[in-house]
Amino acid sequence: HINKSLFTLQSVIDKLHEKYHKKPMQTAQKGQFNSGGSSGGGATVHIPYRDSELTRLLQPALGGNSRTSIICTITPSQDAYQTTLTTVQFGLRAKKIKNP
Repeated sequence: HINKSLFTLQSVIDKLHEKYHKKPMQTAQKGQFNSGGSSGGGATVHIPYRDSELTRLLQPALGGNSRTSIICTITPSQDAYQTTLTTVQFGLRAKKIKNP
């Protein structure tokens, strides 16, 4: 269950990053910009909080009005290069999330 929960947490972070950092799209028919939502300027994106128990518990911290700390541990080992790279990328995406 932990792998599914961590995968879902990564998916939630990715969706939150997309929601709050996606640039407005111009609609071809009306020539107007569409941010995909009326509040916060974020695009309309489904955040899969209910896909795991971990993200359900973390929902108020990730999507609410709170400060959240995430500690990402990495290794200098060359054997774990890809894992370290994806961990750092995850941390950078999580760091950029700013709830309105």
